[in-house]
Amino acid sequence: MKNHFFLSFFGIIFSSFHASGQSDFAQVGTKWTYTEASPGVMPNSTVYMPYVMESVSEEVFEGKLCKKIIGLQPAFNFTFYVYSQNDSIFRWDGDNNRFNLLYDFTAEAGDSWDIEMPHFALGNGDTTINVLVDSVGFMVRNEDTLKVWYITYGESADWGNTIIEGIGNYYFFIPLPDIFERCICGGVRCFESTDAYYEFVDYPCDTIYTEVISGVEGTFDLDRIEIFPNPTSDQITLSINFSKDAIFNLELVDLTGRTVLSETFKNIGPHIIDTTQLPRGLYVLRLSEDGQTLKSIKLTVVR
Repeated sequence: MKNHFFLSFFGIIFSSFHASGQSDFAQVGTKWTYTEASPGVMPNSTVYMPYVMESVSEEVFEGKLCKKIIGLQPAFNFTFYVYSQNDSIFRWDGDNNRFNLLYDFTAEAGDSWDIEMPHFALGNGDTTINVLVDSVGFMVRNEDTLKVWYITYGESADWGNTIIEGIGNYYFFIPLPDIFERCICGGVRCFESTDAYYEFVDYPCDTIYTEVISGVEGTFDLDRIEIFPNPTSDQITLSINFSKDAIFNLELVDLTGRTVLSETFKNIGPHIIDTTQLPRGLYVLRLSEDGQTLKSIKLTVVR
C-alpha cells in the first residue's frame, strides 16, 4: 500500500532539502491529477474521477513568457497562463485583462496577499480573496523535503488550506466558487514533473468511484441539522433539532479519504466534537443514521 499523505515539521536537519526557487514552476510536461466530483447517474449519488491538468507549452502571452496550463477533460475545461517572477506566480485574469498574484513562495508566517477571482457563478462580479499565511512547515515526499504554507482565506470559494512548494495549492490550482454542481474538490492525487513524482493517495490516480447517498432526505428536515462553527479551531457543535430519538454516527474524512474521527452518539442535546488534535486543513463531515447518510458538508480546521 502506498503511504498516505504525510506532513512533518523539522527543526534543523532535513533528509534532503528541495530547492525553494520557483523558476521552473509548471515546466512544460508537468501534470497535476486532482479529484473531480459530479452528480452520478444514480439518484443521490456522486462520482469522483481524476481530473488532469498539464503544462503544455511555453509562449509569450500578453507580453510575458508564460506556461500554458490546460485541463484535459473537455467537459470541464480550464486554461491558465502563468509566469514566475521573484519566486512568485502570476496568472492571467481574462475577466479583468491583467495578471494577478496567485502564489507568493517568499511568504512567511503572518504575510498575506490578495487574489482577484471572477465570481460569475454568484453574479456578484469579481471578489478579492485575502490569503493569510498562518504558519510555514515542511512535507516529505519521496525523500524530498518540500516547503509548505498553511493558509486561511475568505469569501465564498473552495481552495483548501495548504500550498506546497513547486506544486501549488493542495486543493486546486486556483480558487473556485463553492456552488458549482461539478467541482474539482478532492485535492491532488498525483503530481508529476520532469524531475519529480509524488502520490498523495493510497489508490491509483486514475481511480473512479461512486458515493451513493440514500434517499432519506425526504424523512427529515435537513435544515434543522446545524453544525457550527465552520471554520473551527478547537471544537464543533452538532445540533439536531427534531424529536426523533435516534443513534447517529459522525465521521470526519480528510482529503486522502482517510477517516480521522468517528463517533456514535444519541440525539439527547447538542453534541460537541473536539478538533484540537486534528491538523489544519479541509475535511468532509458525514452524519448518518442506521447506515443512511443524512448530511455531508465540508469542514475547515484552522489554528
